[in-house]
Amino acid sequence: MENFMIEKKEVIIVYDDDSKEYCDYLFALISTKKDTIARCLSLKQYEETIATLSSENNIIFIGNNKITENKIKYTNNSFKKYGMNYGWMGKHCIIYIEDKILEQDEYKAFIDYASRVNTKFKEENINIIESLKYNSLLAVFSSFFSILGLGFVTYISYKSYLKYSKDKKKIKNQQYSTLINIFFTDGLDKFLGE
Repeated sequence: MENFMIEKKEVIIVYDDDSKEYCDYLFALISTKKDTIARCLSLKQYEETIATLSSENNIIFIGNNKITENKIKYTNNSFKKYGMNYGWMGKHCIIYIEDKILEQDEYKAFIDYASRVNTKFKEENINIIESLKYNSLLAVFSSFFSILGLGFVTYISYKSYLKYSKDKKKIKNQQYSTLINIFFTDGLDKFLGE
């Protein structure tokens, strides 16, 4: 009986401080594939080892940072929806979220879309929709009243801003989690040329 060796494809995942958890998630997903191996490098490690890498290395960059900023301009987006993007040029793939928060209607559509990828997603995140509506109305009123010097409204505005920041972080996390799933399911094999 002949032994068939499966040639394994190797992929390097490069992350920054903000995208480490998404790198770990993608790494775990890739570990379920028998024909692909992955290793992770921080942005600093990547910069230190770039001279040892060749044009044959498959590299996935996650996040918006100084390295991906330049590469995004030259990358063909294979996927672009609800602020989520991935694409590649040659052996370099970039997975990133646009740095803008989704508006309320766009967020509702995103929740519906993401719910098809993850069924428990909608129930867990429906409260953010109401929060986005409240924050956009409050922002208009608070900017008007803070000009008049009403400290109470400024205080409410500040509390609203803190909630908005927390929601923005949660939405970004939702976008990245969804995007990593979509990339793994629909994009990874195409990127690796399978």
